[in-house]
Amino acid sequence: MPNVSVIMKGERDFAEVFKEIGGPEADQMIRRFHTQGAQITVRHTRPLVPVGRTGNLRESLRAAGAQRGGVAIVGDAKAYYARWVHNGTKRIKRQPFMYRGADRAAQEVHDLGYQLLEELLDG
Repeated sequence: MPNVSVIMKGERDFAEVFKEIGGPEADQMIRRFHTQGAQITVRHTRPLVPVGRTGNLRESLRAAGAQRGGVAIVGDAKAYYARWVHNGTKRIKRQPFMYRGADRAAQEVHDLGYQLLEELLDG
């Protein structure tokens, strides 16, 4: 599997709080949190992705979010080498751009969680 994915710490805590509140609005907020959180992570990670001649690695960066979780993913059929670039090999220096992007996005994702929680409680 050539993909590299990042899951944010603390994401599960927000999802549990939304579930405790319950109801269809809470389910919708969980989905929004996962989807938008993954998009924020992608936005912060994209400038950090190493770019070669084709730019396939940067183009393969995408967000996926659903009820069960949100994730930022890099790598596809054209950028099958994503894991090697990110994690390194014996001869390739490690470039952990996904971890750096997740670190940059962490505060904004947490702020989003609090914002959505506030919307749910107020609305």
